[in-house]
Amino acid sequence: MKRQMWSIFLLMTSTLVTYGQIVDDFNSPSSQINDLWKGDRDQFVINAQEQLQLADTEAGTSTLYQSSIWMEDMSWEIYFELDFSPSNSNRLELFLWADEPELTSSDAILLRIGENGSEDALQLIRQSGTDREVLSTGSMGLVAEDPVIIRLKATVVDDMISVSVDETGAVCFAPELEADISPLDIGTEFFFGWKALYTSTRSDKFIWDDIYVGTERIDVTPPQLTSLSANGASINLNFSEALEISSIGQDQISLMPNVGYDVGFSKETITLTFQQDLNNQTLYQLSLEDITDLTGNALDTAITFRVPGQPVSQSLLINEVLFNPEGSGSDYIEIVNNTDGLLDLSQVVLNNSQNGRSVELAELPLLEAGAFLVLTPDVGDVINNYPNNDPSVIIEVAIPSLNNDDGNVTLTRGATIIDLYDYDEDHHQTFIDDVDGISLERISLIRETNNPSNWTSASEAVGFGTPGLANSALATSIVDETNVSLSSKVFSPNGDGDKDVVGVMYEVEGSGYLVTVTIYNDRGQLIRRLTTNEVIGQTGRINWDGINDDGNLSDIGIYIVHVSLFNAEGALFEDKLSVGLGDFIN
Repeated sequence: MKRQMWSIFLLMTSTLVTYGQIVDDFNSPSSQINDLWKGDRDQFVINAQEQLQLADTEAGTSTLYQSSIWMEDMSWEIYFELDFSPSNSNRLELFLWADEPELTSSDAILLRIGENGSEDALQLIRQSGTDREVLSTGSMGLVAEDPVIIRLKATVVDDMISVSVDETGAVCFAPELEADISPLDIGTEFFFGWKALYTSTRSDKFIWDDIYVGTERIDVTPPQLTSLSANGASINLNFSEALEISSIGQDQISLMPNVGYDVGFSKETITLTFQQDLNNQTLYQLSLEDITDLTGNALDTAITFRVPGQPVSQSLLINEVLFNPEGSGSDYIEIVNNTDGLLDLSQVVLNNSQNGRSVELAELPLLEAGAFLVLTPDVGDVINNYPNNDPSVIIEVAIPSLNNDDGNVTLTRGATIIDLYDYDEDHHQTFIDDVDGISLERISLIRETNNPSNWTSASEAVGFGTPGLANSALATSIVDETNVSLSSKVFSPNGDGDKDVVGVMYEVEGSGYLVTVTIYNDRGQLIRRLTTNEVIGQTGRINWDGINDDGNLSDIGIYIVHVSLFNAEGALFEDKLSVGLGDFIN
């Protein structure tokens, strides 16, 4: 069975600019091409990705160039994309050095990308006016595939030019070709640029970025671990540049807890293949020691990670369902990882067995232990209508349609039923006349999902829904008896941040309760109705800030807090508590 991989990514870049260099990443605030570029400027644009792009509308050639100063240890770096298979009719010529701005008739050293056939290679060419000589040819087929994405670096040392490339567009350069360019009358000033040749269908398919021309940028930075991709059987470690593979031994890599593994290498990747599957509930630490790049810079680092496991029965639970939104609002389904490990949801299917509709959850992020995901076709609607939410875990998914009175939500992986809930509007609290826009929340993660008594209406205090957050009805422990208390015996609402409010704390045995809280003065006069038949969860808090029903701050004195709790089963609880309102003078 094919195993899914998961990844952690890190990107690091740096730039240094000095006189005589050409440095351009086309990140102009005005989206205008730098004035130093000359040639067919009107045939190029800076696109939405802040890259330079050819923008012609018909067949032709376009040239862009800039002057520079020859320096010791000369170097060129450039990124380019060709969104087609290059040929003689659609090709790119990179002029590293030209003695005149008219590139095509100058004395020049250039790289040609594109020829007829299926084995296109980089060609290093010396040009003398209209005469050309191929100095060196790179790997066959390097620039033959559609699209061509190349990051290229060329350097000149003692008349020898060396060209390295990363054929993924990253910065893991590998040697590609070299040649002796002597004798060459270099001079001081020269011109760098390119010529694009294209048919009408390729007239906007050329892209350039990250141009650098100047003295070689010496690599003093160790290779960086840019991503770790893992499953239970193997790990791929990807680095920011090519590694000196011949110098790496297995003793430079260690894993705790220790698991036997074999090591494989490519130019910028280390692969560990394990002799037994890793446990998705274990936190592993991988240590790397003295991992060097091609110039000898060494990396020492350690990273902790978990590997994802596949959900089994009851490892992934249905935790909250909104099936009857107000008006044209959006349904949502909240799921929770009920394990101590990382879960891969790529093989999970969300079903509504009542209408036979389903959706695969292949593109969802990995789910950490205890974490929530909220699935909805309209993220903005859920966020706007339910202010107690975590927007980072609300994901747009075309969930199966849910009937407004009753229906089904089922999670499966293959033939395994992971969890299911046959929801019904009768699972809402009996006292609620209109359940539109109120979610059903799971009360306990331990009790059976498909038990109607394990579900209740989301509390009014949290806005009738908690997408992405702990349920207002969540019972984290068994409540043996109903009771209420106050957060303090005295409070002083003077804005100093110390006991500015008094909290009415409650916990109830069972579910489906409504609460009424009223405040009386010491003469028995009603001064404030805090709540009237408010839907609550099993535990919670209601605050009084000292304000009476007239909107004024109450006088200093003793007040009686009357709390009434009742549910549809006839359970009734009442209590009276006293609290002192102290000095409120600022």
